[in-house]
Amino acid sequence: MSIDPNDNSVKLVTQWNISSINYSSDSSSFAGSYMEDWLNDTNVEGFLYNLRDYERFIKLDSKWNATMMADTSKPPKTTIVEDPVGLLNLYEYAMTCNNTSYVNSYLFTLLEWWTLTPYNATNVWYGDNMDRIDMWNAGGVVGLRPSINLRNDVKIVSGSGTEEDPYRLLGDNDEENNGTYLNTRYSGEYISFGTGENNLYRVVSHETRGLTKITNAEPLKQYPLEIVSTILVVI
Repeated sequence: MSIDPNDNSVKLVTQWNISSINYSSDSSSFAGSYMEDWLNDTNVEGFLYNLRDYERFIKLDSKWNATMMADTSKPPKTTIVEDPVGLLNLYEYAMTCNNTSYVNSYLFTLLEWWTLTPYNATNVWYGDNMDRIDMWNAGGVVGLRPSINLRNDVKIVSGSGTEEDPYRLLGDNDEENNGTYLNTRYSGEYISFGTGENNLYRVVSHETRGLTKITNAEPLKQYPLEIVSTILVVI
C-alpha cells in the first residue's frame, strides 16, 4: 500500500476479505470496537494470533488514522489509534484509484469491506461491490481486510511480487515442515488428508488443546454434479 517515510515500514492489506463481522454494537469509533478487539486478539479466536511469529515482522506500535470524515479528502490526525493491526482508512482507499472510478483501484474486488473511517457517530464508510463507497451502521455486518505495517528490517527471500509468485519473507518459509505436528500449524494453511480429488483441506483453528480443526478447501465434487458444501473435521 505505502511506505512510512518516518521509519520506512511498509503497509500491507489482505487481497480479499478474510471475514465478515459487525464493526461495533452502536458506535463508529474504532477504539474499543469489536473490530479492534478481534483484529488484535492474541487468543486462538483472534486475527493477530494466527499470524506466524508476528513480533518478528509487524510494527507493533502502528498508528491508524481513524478520524471521522464526511468525504475522501486527507484526514487530519485528530483520532489516532495505536495497534499492531488496523484497517485502511477511506482516504487510502480513494488514493488507490486517484479519486476516479473505484473499479480502477487494485483493491476493488466486487466485495464489500469496512474502512477505518467513521462517517458519523453510528455509521462507518465501506467500499461496496458496485464501483462506489457508502456508509453503513456499525452494527451491520460487512467484510473486512486487515492491514499491517511490516518492520523496516524484514527481507524478501523469494518471489517476484505477482499474484502467481508472491514475495516470501525471510524467516517465514515453510519448506522445512516435515515431521512437525499439525497442531503447530497456522490458520489458512493447506493439508492433504485422504485420497481422491476431495482430499485438500485448510487449517481453521486449535480451539481445543491438542486438536486441530480443518475444513475442506473446495466444494466437494461428485461426478457429474458438484456438491457445494463444507465439512469441518477435528483431528
